[in-house]
Amino acid sequence: MGKDQVKLDVASFGRRIQFLYSVWLEENTKYDNKNVFKNLREVDLLYVLCGKGSSREDGVIYKSMTLHYWLFGFEFSDTLILFSRKRKILIVTSQKKVSILRQLLEGSSDNFPNIELILVDRKGDLKESFENHKELVSNIAEATTTIGRIEPAGLQDGQFASQCEELFSGDNPFSNKETTMVTASIDYLLCHKDEVELGLCKKAAVLSVQMLKGVLLQRIETILDKELKESHKNIGRRAEAALDDKTIHNTWKTKYGLDPEDIDLVYSLVQSGSNFELKAVENSDENLCLTSGCIILSIGSKYREYCANITRTYFLNSTEEQKSLYNYCLELMETLISRIKEGTSFSDLYSGIYQKIVEDKGTELAQKFVKIMGHCIGIEFRDPSLIISPRSSPDVLVQKGMTFNLSIGFNNLDSNGKKYAIWICDTVFLSQEGNVEVLTQGCSKKLEHVSYELDDEEPEEQKPVVKKEKTSQVKKEKPTKKELDESEDEFDDDETEEDSEDDRHSKSKKDSKEIKKEKKSKDHLIIEDRLRRTARRVNNSEHSEELKEIENRQKELRKRKLVELQKRFGGKKEEKNDQKGDISDSEEDFFNSKLSSYKSVKEYPKERSSSRIYVDTAKESILVPIYGLLVPFHVRLLKNVVCTQEEGRKSFILRINFLLPTGISLEQLPSTLKTPVFIKELMIRSEDGKTLNSIFRSIKELIKRFKQKGTLEEEMAEQDMIKNQQPIDFNRSKQRVVLKDVGIRPTIGQGRRQHGILEAHNNGFRFSSSKGETIDILYTSIKHAIFQPVENDLIVILHLHLKHSIWLGKKKTQDIQFYSEVGNQIDDLEQRRGRNVYDPDEIMEEQRERETKKRYNLEYKKFIQGIEELSKNSFEAEIPYRDLGFYGVPGRAGVSNVQLFPTASCLVHLLEFPPFVLSLDEIEVVSFERVEQGLRNFDMIFVTKDYSKPVKRVDSIPIEYLDLIKRWLNEMEIVYYEGRQNLNWNAVLKTILSDIEDFVQNGGFNGFLGEDSDDEEGGSDDDDDDEDEEYSESDEDDEDDDDDDDDEDLSDLEEESSDDSFKELSSDEEEGLSWDELEKQAIKEDRKRGREQDEDRRVDSGYSRKRR
Repeated sequence: MGKDQVKLDVASFGRRIQFLYSVWLEENTKYDNKNVFKNLREVDLLYVLCGKGSSREDGVIYKSMTLHYWLFGFEFSDTLILFSRKRKILIVTSQKKVSILRQLLEGSSDNFPNIELILVDRKGDLKESFENHKELVSNIAEATTTIGRIEPAGLQDGQFASQCEELFSGDNPFSNKETTMVTASIDYLLCHKDEVELGLCKKAAVLSVQMLKGVLLQRIETILDKELKESHKNIGRRAEAALDDKTIHNTWKTKYGLDPEDIDLVYSLVQSGSNFELKAVENSDENLCLTSGCIILSIGSKYREYCANITRTYFLNSTEEQKSLYNYCLELMETLISRIKEGTSFSDLYSGIYQKIVEDKGTELAQKFVKIMGHCIGIEFRDPSLIISPRSSPDVLVQKGMTFNLSIGFNNLDSNGKKYAIWICDTVFLSQEGNVEVLTQGCSKKLEHVSYELDDEEPEEQKPVVKKEKTSQVKKEKPTKKELDESEDEFDDDETEEDSEDDRHSKSKKDSKEIKKEKKSKDHLIIEDRLRRTARRVNNSEHSEELKEIENRQKELRKRKLVELQKRFGGKKEEKNDQKGDISDSEEDFFNSKLSSYKSVKEYPKERSSSRIYVDTAKESILVPIYGLLVPFHVRLLKNVVCTQEEGRKSFILRINFLLPTGISLEQLPSTLKTPVFIKELMIRSEDGKTLNSIFRSIKELIKRFKQKGTLEEEMAEQDMIKNQQPIDFNRSKQRVVLKDVGIRPTIGQGRRQHGILEAHNNGFRFSSSKGETIDILYTSIKHAIFQPVENDLIVILHLHLKHSIWLGKKKTQDIQFYSEVGNQIDDLEQRRGRNVYDPDEIMEEQRERETKKRYNLEYKKFIQGIEELSKNSFEAEIPYRDLGFYGVPGRAGVSNVQLFPTASCLVHLLEFPPFVLSLDEIEVVSFERVEQGLRNFDMIFVTKDYSKPVKRVDSIPIEYLDLIKRWLNEMEIVYYEGRQNLNWNAVLKTILSDIEDFVQNGGFNGFLGEDSDDEEGGSDDDDDDEDEEYSESDEDDEDDDDDDDDEDLSDLEEESSDDSFKELSSDEEEGLSWDELEKQAIKEDRKRGREQDEDRRVDSGYSRKRR
């Protein structure tokens, strides 16, 4: 370990060394136990020796190392520490460690003990080092009568440890001193947790919960659902594999603040079948039991060396007897937690619970109770002297600040002739106020959350599992045909390895034709049965209970959202429209500077004429002659311009319409513009139609270019970004982090495609195209970085969503994408003609494609890891959750039905360009529209926290994804509402901004989107349609430069340029008809047309008979 790599927490060291001395010298009256601390208080010198290695051969950590972790946060091997009662500390170690430990001297305060560092020379002669500090050592030795040791002599390994033992047993100042073991005192001392330690224990508890729910339980649900074969050992290994999974790391770091470098696994345990051991043992090779019974999952984890533990029991088709006993275990756990009080002995805790079991259930059940009901937990997972059992010393008492792993369980139970066990463990903390906090409550242990009901077994049919508990990864409710066909073959390799010899022998006897016939019949039954049961599952009680929980959670989130709105907008009238906010002095100056075309007349262009309109593109202004004087107008104030010829005359009229601020926008204008006089329209008449048309086109082009620049806020942010832009800090190390032959979208210059080299540096990227063009992107300017590996598609993508838009060539973009094509985007069907399924060339081609995908994914993964190292973790890439993907049409023109994926912080679709990237932290609420029985799809509206911006939308989402999306939004704590009608969100947001105080007082979004507003929505259809038409017509008038006398505020110009998709409504939305309704209407018209034709034929035939 180097000096630059290790930074000691001097403040924590100071607090803990003071706590050690306060207990030692009987100065601490809050954390006191005279019997336990008796040996410690009798010694004058505490001897702590660390040799080579941190643990013994049996895996138990040395007590000395535990004390090192507690004091320093690190382990220092080959180090001797002598703590003197006289508040002196002597540390003997090597040069490298001395340089680190000097931080304690530099940061010491007045109440610190006197710390002396003794350097061991390179020869390692400890005796000579003591001779060099003879006076110091002699002073400490003279004041010492008894030496306290935390470990017996000879336990530590290494040359340094041997020299220390020889020195203290031979002829030296410390010889002939009495020695006492103080291990129990130190163990009891370390049970106390300060605020920093408690924070680490809480993070370890979160890690344990996520390991159990997101890794083990999720895998077991997959196994049960698809009826796979997998051993307990393989399932347990998935917890170890999660420690190296970057995707899981990013999720944990984003949601829970867990640093991947600080997480570790103590053990993972999976048990099922009939053999159970209620302790941490090695996983067996037996396969997971898929029939009725129980499954026990246990996880012990570490976060920065502090441990936490959790155990849960899950039931498959539980009986009434099992349910009753499980609820009794929950009752015992609550009783145990309530009895954890300061001063209660560990042995009394056990005997109290045991006696309760005897009284409630009898001796027979009590004998099956666990022998150890828990233990203290911290840096050490479990200490034998601090366990809750009948054998615990009566001197070991509960103290405030302790952390426990509580264990309630029964083994060797029997139900209907089947063996089972129940085991529940939680990590808890006793606060200084005497309250017990359950740190692992993130994983529910309620009976309804741990019970799984398997469908009744039928011959030749496979039954999936009906899941009751929601987990962090939500799965699709309706499986596709491809998933059903591949469900049996997903883990084919694992099944093949674990099949028994009898199974292989029986399979080999079957004829190939019979196998194919049987598999085809079986697949048909599986598909038909699963689709039928999937539809039935939507209406069963278990599913409704889950949805009820989600709705209850949404009610809480809606209340929280209303409180948040009240804080943001408040009840003060002057705070109205705080979403846009009052314009600050700097913003007002910026606004005025952008509306001021010229500082003085001297800046007017020289080629101007006092009798002609002049268009100044450099200053983004027009000069209009009024009474012989040129008056400048900034293009920001222009609404539109129209040039027409007067009827019956040769003269032409150029009409310029200006934007008029009204209402709220008038209040938010800079003080220099707050005047009631505004020019609404200018009309210029001229008989020179050619010149006037030329001026008209110049003004139109000026307005068009200005709109492309974006809003005022974007322009201000862009200028700030350019002002603060730093140059690229090039990577000077030998190891380059580079991706070659990478495509970029959008392209920098001319051409449809561009490829080049993407290289990562210390503070940003540099892309160099094959044509020599370059673009630099700093890590600090990236809002979201998304890595989408290639799976079923043909390109691997590294997508960068920037905080502000930048110019790329002649285009302005906020999204930059680097990609590599894995295979051909076009498949030549002519070459495939004549091939069969087993064509070796086609098989080899598919194999090459799989290998190429794997290679590209690995290259991009290594590239991202290299960036994280270079940027010192300032750059983090998210990976889309494909399990949560759904289909829909993002609200952009010309986009087809695509698949969207959530990530840790956004919702994305990256394959088609331009991409769709929506930041979750910008979402205020989500509204599901057109959710009605009989409709096959619905729309999802995202209302952003800035109400001046248009809503984002995803249309035509299949209805089977509704529950999945609800679960995902609920997990992300995003409020959603559900309705049958499409709302005109442009008018809604304008209404909100016009009186936001009234909006908040009326309940916010719950006032018109909640359940109480359903009846009102039904009668607002016609009004919404009218408003849609008015809005569309007004926009069309603006674009076609028709006459529009309606007053509009300054924000309209920015709204028109911000998001065209906000204005473009599909015909389906305007008419209010879904695809199902249109299809039904077409069928009715066809039938009607058919009846009319039949009647015509009958009439024709009747006339013919008469004529005959």
